[in-house]
Amino acid sequence: MKSAIIFCLLIFIVHSVYGQIPRTITYQGVLTDLSGSPKSDGDYSIAFSFYETAEGGSALWTETKNLAVKKGLFSTSLGDLTPFDSNVKFDKQYFLGIKVGDEAELSPRIPLTSAGYSIITDDVADGKVVKSLNGLKDNILIEGGGGTTVTASENKITISSSGGGGTGILGIQNTNNTLNITEPNGPTATVNVKIPLILEGDADDYLFTAINTANGHGIKGSSTGVGVYGESDDWYGVYGFSPAGYGAGGKSNTGTGVSAESGTGYGLYAFSEFGHGIHAGSVNDYGIVGITTNGWGGVYGETTGKAHGILGYHNSNDQLWAGVYGFGGSENYA
Repeated sequence: MKSAIIFCLLIFIVHSVYGQIPRTITYQGVLTDLSGSPKSDGDYSIAFSFYETAEGGSALWTETKNLAVKKGLFSTSLGDLTPFDSNVKFDKQYFLGIKVGDEAELSPRIPLTSAGYSIITDDVADGKVVKSLNGLKDNILIEGGGGTTVTASENKITISSSGGGGTGILGIQNTNNTLNITEPNGPTATVNVKIPLILEGDADDYLFTAINTANGHGIKGSSTGVGVYGESDDWYGVYGFSPAGYGAGGKSNTGTGVSAESGTGYGLYAFSEFGHGIHAGSVNDYGIVGITTNGWGGVYGETTGKAHGILGYHNSNDQLWAGVYGFGGSENYA
């Protein structure tokens, strides 16, 4: 026998002002036959669906459950078994369709009243309910990235960042393998230059340049071995320029002050306008060593002022050593 609903009541239960509004609807009704007599007591399979239209169309949401009916009366909470989908926003008119067992859906559908739409109410008692956040609605998850953390306490959300203002540095990369980086994505990144540091490139001029506008050194090297060492296939192994000081200078206690090698160019080239082109000293070894296999001088020094192009100083009674030593392949020059 076909069924009918002759009475229904939709109630939306709302928590306290600061609580979360439940997404369930309490529904009560009386199940009768077409003559108006209550259905027999027992369990009935009843399907509830929400539509956007009074007739036709596809259901936005459907929940089927077995309900106990006594003297035709039944009660249930819509959405407790099958939660409302995210597309059920209660921001427009919905219609409730009811289907008992294998029977056709009852007609007409029941329009939802304002009770159902308290899910998006502007005011709940003296409190407020956020309707949307940056255009997002319903369940929203806020996460922090990098050095940002998000904490929630009661009705308060705190967003903290360990960095400064703006977007900050989002990551550090080491593309030429010259840096040691720990925690590149934060919150605290540590960057150190690799030792030994190797610079590689296709520069037509100098791969590395150091300029000091004061009276100090452009480059200073200190070591128990070679203080400064340069090597080149067809250009300068070491190049130095100074308007008034040393174009290149090196000092070593037991090793070589300056060492430079070149295949076809100058092993060492230094220029000074008013000072020494090259100045090097050593206690127990060579002050300057320059080697070239197929180019110009192993050591070349030039000055335009009243100074020495190359200065080597030998302070010893041992006549086997010299302040400046150069080797030309067949003859020695000092």
